[in-house]
Amino acid sequence: MKLALSAPVVVTAVIVLSFLGVAGAASAATPGVTYVVAADVTEGAVFGQDGWGNTGVGPVSSNTGGLALPVNAELAFGMNPTLPVDTGTALVDFASGTYFGSSDVPSFQALISYRDSIGNQLQFYAQTRTGDFNAAILWETNTAVGSYLAYEQHTLAEFDTQLAGDVNFAGGYIEGASAFNSGFGPHNVTDFRVNGVQYIFTPQPVFTAPTTITPEAFDSTGFTVTTSGFLPNESGILLFVTGPSFPSSQLLASATADANGVATYTYFAPSSELGNYQFVFDGIVPNSQFFDFSVVASSLAATGSDAIPPLAVGSALLLLGLAFVVGANRRRVTQ
Repeated sequence: MKLALSAPVVVTAVIVLSFLGVAGAASAATPGVTYVVAADVTEGAVFGQDGWGNTGVGPVSSNTGGLALPVNAELAFGMNPTLPVDTGTALVDFASGTYFGSSDVPSFQALISYRDSIGNQLQFYAQTRTGDFNAAILWETNTAVGSYLAYEQHTLAEFDTQLAGDVNFAGGYIEGASAFNSGFGPHNVTDFRVNGVQYIFTPQPVFTAPTTITPEAFDSTGFTVTTSGFLPNESGILLFVTGPSFPSSQLLASATADANGVATYTYFAPSSELGNYQFVFDGIVPNSQFFDFSVVASSLAATGSDAIPPLAVGSALLLLGLAFVVGANRRRVTQ
């Protein structure tokens, strides 16, 4: 009799404990960002097709500073165009959403690849090493455009005007952008924004942070986050926080990463107010990291869960009731 009763009761206890003991990891994310490693960068030309490639000389490699390009290597992002571009503002519009950054001395030349309606390629080279696809800086081309000769220097706005009036390029399209390492020795590309989409080449963050914390712990030991993904020895990482009494983001302090790009910060509560908080690291790349956590009553924090789902409690109680019903029926049968 006791054995018949104990089995369902034990199962119910396990279910209840599983609901109470679930503790999710703190979330960290950089909205709108895609992380890219060297393995994602194919060898050869990628213009006119979607994806990353190295169209230059020598393999690329990943490290804590980003994607290392040897001399004469060219990191390219190709796009498979679906519509022709002949509006007269195509280059300026594209440049406004395109940029790349470097963790060392800038030595990269920006390039935009354009193809006309019959397949001829036209390349625009920026006469700067800043990494900015700025329409106002001087650019040059590898072939004549309208009344401009090859290698004449003009702004992208001026080239747009020539493209719009040149029948040879009417109906053409932009098929990609790239960064060419024209400096001495390998250099790192940290991030690349192409046509408004952000890609990051530094390692994806690995972090340690709690989901919940009690007011007592918040006041005494504080909330500690350890996270990677920053540049080696990066300084000036800004830290922000939002909470129940300060919904607008507040600047806390700045942090410095170690040689592996790891930063740690402990935040002590200004009060013991219960509720949801968000903690943000804002680095150079940019690779902002968002951490959500809650300050909860001691009883809830001890379980590792912010709240017990009503459905979970109801299911557990239902099973518990069934256990007693089964046990009672078995007692009647044996009697």
